[in-house]
Amino acid sequence: MNRESRQAFLLALLPALIAGAAYVYLHARPARSRVKVLQAEVDQATAARPGPGEEQTMRMLQASLGIEIERAKTRSGNDRAGGPRIGEPAPTADVGSRLAALLKAHGLTLLEDHPGAAGIDAKLPKALEDAGKNAKDRLRTLRFRGRYADVAAAMGGLKDAVDSGIPLRLEMKPAAERTAAPPEWTLVLWI
Repeated sequence: MNRESRQAFLLALLPALIAGAAYVYLHARPARSRVKVLQAEVDQATAARPGPGEEQTMRMLQASLGIEIERAKTRSGNDRAGGPRIGEPAPTADVGSRLAALLKAHGLTLLEDHPGAAGIDAKLPKALEDAGKNAKDRLRTLRFRGRYADVAAAMGGLKDAVDSGIPLRLEMKPAAERTAAPPEWTLVLWI
Protein backbone atom coordinates (compact mmCIF):
# COMPACT_ATOMS: atom_id res chain seq x y z
CA MET A 1 0.00 0.00 0.00
CA ASN A 2 1.48 3.29 -1.01
CA ARG A 3 1.12 6.65 0.59
CA GLU A 4 -1.75 7.87 -1.59
CA SER A 5 -3.82 4.75 -1.06
CA ARG A 6 -3.29 4.97 2.73
CA GLN A 7 -4.33 8.59 2.67
CA ALA A 8 -7.48 7.78 0.69
CA PHE A 9 -8.27 4.90 3.07
CA LEU A 10 -7.89 7.13 6.17
CA LEU A 11 -9.99 9.87 4.61
CA ALA A 12 -12.75 7.35 3.96
CA LEU A 13 -12.43 5.89 7.47
CA LEU A 14 -12.17 9.22 9.36
CA PRO A 15 -15.88 10.21 9.12
CA ALA A 16 -16.89 6.75 10.36
CA LEU A 17 -14.49 7.03 13.33
CA ILE A 18 -15.81 10.49 14.22
CA ALA A 19 -19.43 9.30 13.98
CA GLY A 20 -18.66 6.24 16.12
CA ALA A 21 -16.91 8.32 18.80
CA ALA A 22 -19.80 10.81 18.88
CA TYR A 23 -22.33 7.94 19.15
CA VAL A 24 -20.47 6.30 22.03
CA TYR A 25 -20.06 9.61 23.86
CA LEU A 26 -23.70 10.65 23.46
CA HIS A 27 -25.10 7.18 24.14
CA ALA A 28 -22.99 6.61 27.28
CA ARG A 29 -23.89 10.01 28.73
CA PRO A 30 -27.57 9.14 29.55
CA ALA A 31 -26.33 5.98 31.26
CA ARG A 32 -24.32 8.14 33.63
CA SER A 33 -27.38 10.27 34.37
CA ARG A 34 -29.45 7.10 34.94
CA VAL A 35 -26.88 5.96 37.46
CA LYS A 36 -27.14 9.32 39.21
CA VAL A 37 -30.96 9.09 39.29
CA LEU A 38 -30.83 5.56 40.70
CA GLN A 39 -28.27 6.61 43.30
CA ALA A 40 -30.53 9.52 44.33
CA GLU A 41 -33.48 7.11 44.71
CA VAL A 42 -31.37 4.78 46.87
CA ASP A 43 -30.29 7.73 49.01
CA GLN A 44 -33.94 8.81 49.45
CA ALA A 45 -35.02 5.30 50.38
CA THR A 46 -32.22 5.05 52.92
CA ALA A 47 -33.15 8.41 54.42
CA ALA A 48 -36.86 7.47 54.54
CA ARG A 49 -36.22 4.14 56.25
CA PRO A 50 -38.01 4.06 59.62
CA GLY A 51 -36.01 4.43 62.78
CA PRO A 52 -35.90 1.83 65.58
CA GLY A 53 -38.97 3.23 67.38
CA GLU A 54 -41.01 3.31 64.19
CA GLU A 55 -40.01 -0.27 63.34
CA GLN A 56 -41.20 -1.43 66.76
CA THR A 57 -44.51 0.41 66.27
CA MET A 58 -44.92 -1.20 62.84
CA ARG A 59 -44.26 -4.66 64.32
CA MET A 60 -46.87 -4.05 67.04
CA LEU A 61 -49.43 -2.92 64.45
CA GLN A 62 -48.69 -5.99 62.31
CA ALA A 63 -49.11 -8.25 65.35
CA SER A 64 -52.43 -6.66 66.31
CA LEU A 65 -53.59 -6.91 62.70
CA GLY A 66 -52.66 -10.59 62.73
CA ILE A 67 -54.72 -11.10 65.89
CA GLU A 68 -57.72 -9.36 64.31
CA ILE A 69 -57.38 -11.50 61.19
CA GLU A 70 -57.32 -14.66 63.32
CA ARG A 71 -60.44 -13.49 65.21
CA ALA A 72 -62.22 -12.83 61.94
CA LYS A 73 -61.24 -16.27 60.64
CA THR A 74 -62.49 -17.86 63.85
CA ARG A 75 -65.78 -15.96 63.63
CA SER A 76 -66.33 -16.85 60.00
CA GLY A 77 -65.38 -20.45 60.75
CA ASN A 78 -67.93 -20.54 63.58
CA ASP A 79 -70.58 -19.06 61.30
CA ARG A 80 -69.92 -21.70 58.65
CA ALA A 81 -69.72 -24.49 61.23
CA GLY A 82 -73.24 -23.97 62.46
CA GLY A 83 -73.54 -20.54 64.03
CA PRO A 84 -77.00 -19.10 64.59
CA ARG A 85 -79.17 -18.69 61.51
CA ILE A 86 -82.48 -16.84 60.99
CA GLY A 87 -84.79 -19.75 61.80
CA GLU A 88 -82.80 -21.01 64.81
CA PRO A 89 -83.49 -20.16 68.46
CA ALA A 90 -81.72 -17.24 70.10
CA PRO A 91 -78.27 -17.82 71.62
CA THR A 92 -78.27 -18.55 75.34
CA ALA A 93 -75.43 -16.15 76.26
CA ASP A 94 -76.12 -13.27 78.64
CA VAL A 95 -76.74 -10.74 75.89
CA GLY A 96 -78.83 -8.47 78.10
CA SER A 97 -76.08 -7.90 80.64
CA ARG A 98 -73.50 -7.28 77.90
CA LEU A 99 -75.77 -4.74 76.21
CA ALA A 100 -76.48 -3.00 79.54
CA ALA A 101 -72.72 -2.85 80.25
CA LEU A 102 -72.09 -1.39 76.79
CA LEU A 103 -74.68 1.34 77.29
CA LYS A 104 -73.39 2.15 80.77
CA ALA A 105 -69.79 2.29 79.53
CA HIS A 106 -70.80 4.96 77.01
CA GLY A 107 -72.77 7.05 79.50
CA LEU A 108 -76.23 5.99 78.29
CA THR A 109 -79.13 5.30 80.66
CA LEU A 110 -81.05 2.08 79.96
CA LEU A 111 -84.81 2.60 80.39
CA GLU A 112 -86.25 -0.69 79.08
CA ASP A 113 -84.97 -3.97 77.67
CA HIS A 114 -87.51 -6.19 75.90
CA PRO A 115 -86.34 -9.59 74.71
CA GLY A 116 -88.33 -10.97 71.80
CA ALA A 117 -90.75 -9.01 69.64
CA ALA A 118 -92.78 -7.75 72.64
CA GLY A 119 -91.51 -4.15 72.66
CA ILE A 120 -91.67 -3.58 68.91
CA ASP A 121 -94.44 -1.27 67.73
CA ALA A 122 -93.52 -0.84 64.06
CA LYS A 123 -93.50 -3.36 61.26
CA LEU A 124 -90.50 -5.69 60.97
CA PRO A 125 -88.46 -6.15 57.80
CA LYS A 126 -90.08 -8.59 55.37
CA ALA A 127 -87.24 -11.13 55.66
CA LEU A 128 -87.81 -11.43 59.43
CA GLU A 129 -91.58 -11.64 59.09
CA ASP A 130 -91.18 -14.47 56.60
CA ALA A 131 -88.65 -16.32 58.78
CA GLY A 132 -91.21 -17.34 61.35
CA LYS A 133 -91.57 -17.28 65.13
CA ASN A 134 -87.98 -18.27 65.99
CA ALA A 135 -86.61 -15.24 64.15
CA LYS A 136 -88.91 -12.92 66.13
CA ASP A 137 -87.75 -14.53 69.38
CA ARG A 138 -84.22 -13.42 68.54
CA LEU A 139 -85.19 -9.73 68.50
CA ARG A 140 -84.33 -7.42 71.36
CA THR A 141 -85.60 -3.86 71.89
CA LEU A 142 -83.68 -1.40 74.05
CA ARG A 143 -84.92 2.04 75.12
CA PHE A 144 -82.30 4.35 76.56
CA ARG A 145 -81.37 8.02 77.00
CA GLY A 146 -78.17 9.71 75.97
CA ARG A 147 -76.39 12.18 73.76
CA TYR A 148 -75.91 11.59 70.05
CA ALA A 149 -72.12 11.28 70.33
CA ASP A 150 -72.45 8.65 73.07
CA VAL A 151 -74.98 6.67 71.01
CA ALA A 152 -72.69 6.77 67.98
CA ALA A 153 -69.79 5.51 70.10
CA ALA A 154 -71.95 2.73 71.55
CA MET A 155 -73.02 1.64 68.05
CA GLY A 156 -69.33 1.41 67.15
CA GLY A 157 -68.73 -0.91 70.10
CA LEU A 158 -71.82 -3.02 69.46
CA LYS A 159 -69.99 -5.69 67.47
CA ASP A 160 -67.58 -6.27 70.36
CA ALA A 161 -70.34 -6.58 72.96
CA VAL A 162 -72.70 -8.74 70.90
CA ASP A 163 -70.82 -10.66 68.25
CA SER A 164 -73.80 -11.68 66.16
CA GLY A 165 -76.03 -8.64 66.82
CA ILE A 166 -77.46 -6.83 63.83
CA PRO A 167 -79.11 -3.45 64.40
CA LEU A 168 -82.41 -3.37 62.54
CA ARG A 169 -83.61 0.05 63.61
CA LEU A 170 -82.40 2.99 65.68
CA GLU A 171 -84.86 5.77 66.40
CA MET A 172 -84.50 9.00 68.33
CA LYS A 173 -87.37 10.63 70.17
CA PRO A 174 -86.31 14.23 70.82
CA ALA A 175 -86.54 15.70 74.29
CA ALA A 176 -89.51 17.97 75.00
CA GLU A 177 -87.36 20.99 75.88
CA ARG A 178 -83.81 21.97 74.96
CA THR A 179 -82.71 22.04 78.60
CA ALA A 180 -84.46 18.79 79.55
CA ALA A 181 -82.91 15.33 79.70
CA PRO A 182 -81.08 13.97 76.66
CA PRO A 183 -83.18 12.43 73.90
CA GLU A 184 -84.69 8.97 74.17
CA TRP A 185 -83.50 6.28 71.76
CA THR A 186 -85.01 2.95 70.69
CA LEU A 187 -82.71 0.27 69.29
CA VAL A 188 -84.03 -2.96 67.76
CA LEU A 189 -81.44 -5.72 67.44
CA TRP A 190 -81.58 -9.14 65.88
CA ILE A 191 -79.30 -11.44 67.87
